[in-house]
Amino acid sequence: MGRTGIIVTGLIGIALVVGAVIVIGGGNNKKTDTTSSQSTTSQPAASQPSSSNQSNSQPTESSNVISYSDSGFSPGSLTVKSGDSVTIKNNTSQTLQVQSNPHPIHTDDPELNIGTIEPGQSKTFTLTTKGTFGYHNHLDPSQTGILIVQ
Repeated sequence: MGRTGIIVTGLIGIALVVGAVIVIGGGNNKKTDTTSSQSTTSQPAASQPSSSNQSNSQPTESSNVISYSDSGFSPGSLTVKSGDSVTIKNNTSQTLQVQSNPHPIHTDDPELNIGTIEPGQSKTFTLTTKGTFGYHNHLDPSQTGILIVQ
């Protein structure tokens, strides 16, 4: 194979990778704002590192709750208003890692890059970026959900 054949093969390979990322990630999200804040809530006796944008506290009552079970996220789609808080509860015995689409680069909405939620714990975060955004369990990318922020 000559030099030209190697270059063409390489370009085809790159095009296939880019195409796969676009197909898997959807690529039809709208963004209008990028302000974000996150907070962590956990059950008693669980320890988490503290940081400036996360705090340990008891979960607050919220109608914007997403439960994670062995079968995935419920509800699968949730509509909230910009500025609303959302709580994700991990009701499994496995660690959950919530990240925005597309997998594995997580660039659609950084507000959805929640990180890990240990079994029995929850995390609450505030959404301010308007649009429709997909998210997934990074540890099992087939488990997905959608947040619509108005």
